[in-house]
Amino acid sequence: MAIEFNSDALDFAVASIGPYLYAAPEQLDLLALWSAHTHRFEAFAASPRLSIRSMVPGCGKTTALNLAKLLSARGENMGHTTPASLYTLIDSEHPTLCLDEIDNLFSSTGFSRANPALQAVLNDGYTRDGTVRVMRSGVPTKLSIYGTVAFGGIGRLPAAMNSRAVPLMMTKGLPAEVFDTIIEGPIISFCSDMFNDWLSNDSAISFLRSAERRPEIAGLSDPRSRQIAAPLLAIASLAGPEWQERGMRAIRHAFLGVSEEKVLSRAQMALRDAVAAWDSDASFMTGEQLTVRMAGLPNSVWAKVFNVESKAGIHLLASLLKSVGVSATNHRIEGKQTHSYSKDELTKAQI
Repeated sequence: MAIEFNSDALDFAVASIGPYLYAAPEQLDLLALWSAHTHRFEAFAASPRLSIRSMVPGCGKTTALNLAKLLSARGENMGHTTPASLYTLIDSEHPTLCLDEIDNLFSSTGFSRANPALQAVLNDGYTRDGTVRVMRSGVPTKLSIYGTVAFGGIGRLPAAMNSRAVPLMMTKGLPAEVFDTIIEGPIISFCSDMFNDWLSNDSAISFLRSAERRPEIAGLSDPRSRQIAAPLLAIASLAGPEWQERGMRAIRHAFLGVSEEKVLSRAQMALRDAVAAWDSDASFMTGEQLTVRMAGLPNSVWAKVFNVESKAGIHLLASLLKSVGVSATNHRIEGKQTHSYSKDELTKAQI
């Protein structure tokens, strides 16, 4: 059965989550790939936990976890529950469990004895053969605890958890680096629907099931790390050659800290995209003209960030460009005095 590579779902997801997070491009790709894999996790022998962490508060962990919940299949916040209820929920409904502030659940030596059920799910449930036995009407019954889990927390993790997770290490940006923290749920949920539709056909499922279980990754020799990276690389391969490369970069960035792209600040992104969106026939453009053109760029985060029906986007663009040394000034265009940007100034600021 022929495979039709399609990157639309991943491309749209990355463009949709970008405005909410201060993150490297590889981290946005990692979040999209991990969320996509939750829609067909049963095709894989193992499912990586997504570990969203930082060393200090205020870095966007909760925002990233909420995005993961909305992008994933059957995302559900993990509150207080009994072991039997938790095991039954996973076995019957296969949710994506999302746990915030997980650092409060364990001590420096690992989980406390008060959370054995959760510890079993996090540690044993990452592979297809993860099971528990419970009593049902006096009869021992085996339940699967294989499923998908994302969690956020501060600081280091117990070794067992760390070895089963792909890390998404968040850092704190300036206020202007993050555009919005009020997530537009319907848009992100639409991305989840796109993932599900994309990965629901027989050819895609067959492709994922036949993917390499421990792919070769330059610089990463640990078998378990390659095992948990495999589902994300399989999803990336299904999206086509460009995403296959992006997936490998995302994994190497997560595990090895290797970045093959320069990480741009929001202001640098604005400068780059302003130049890309510039009308080639114009020497000067107003903020209003520029925001409209930037919003129209392919896979542009600016389409969400700029509200072209108000002046808010114009003011935001002015603030971002000012921080890289570019300001709108008065220019005479077609006999009229106009407050606008100069193409020469934008180009010089890029050098």
